[in-house]
Amino acid sequence: MTEVQATRDGFRASYAFGSPGFQEAADVLRRHFPRERTGQYVALSMPSRHAILNEEVITALLPGIALKNFFSPDVMCFARKFCIESKTSYARIYRLPRDIPRWVPNKATVIAESINDEEWGRPAPQGIMAFKDIYFVGPPREIEDQFGLPPRRGKYKTCYGATIKGGTIQRVKQYLYDEPDSFSEWERLYEKKMRDIGRSA
Repeated sequence: MTEVQATRDGFRASYAFGSPGFQEAADVLRRHFPRERTGQYVALSMPSRHAILNEEVITALLPGIALKNFFSPDVMCFARKFCIESKTSYARIYRLPRDIPRWVPNKATVIAESINDEEWGRPAPQGIMAFKDIYFVGPPREIEDQFGLPPRRGKYKTCYGATIKGGTIQRVKQYLYDEPDSFSEWERLYEKKMRDIGRSA
């Protein structure tokens, strides 16, 4: 298991390509989207209930090479979101933050923000432009206290994300990592991207 996302609605596991669990996640995706080629993804999640879209969603992360030809230099990674009940999908673009919200804890570092977009030639669920997510790292105790989160911790690291709609926090997500890998190193990715575009972290 690469990552566990915890919210008030439950847990969602994600698996890196080649890891135990990836094939099961791929089978679930193909069951609902039979034409999908799962070998193109570097990680897949199991379905989880999306708090705003109110349906089960699978996240599929594309490799970094997909960024070079299609996105601006501040984009960090790119995923596709598959909505099971509506049989729709949309793009999730993760980029360096354009500004720092005032609610971010004092000792936290904002790593990225996400924006959603429609995919060319594919139907998208309604409302994807109305929300975004802010991703950050910081002292777990301070973050748990500020947002009223249970003390869930990865053995190696815990990172965080907040879903924002209409300027209001809708939910805060905890990302749990039990061991280091390329998916757990949010800070390193942030620092590298900052260097790439000539900004200081």
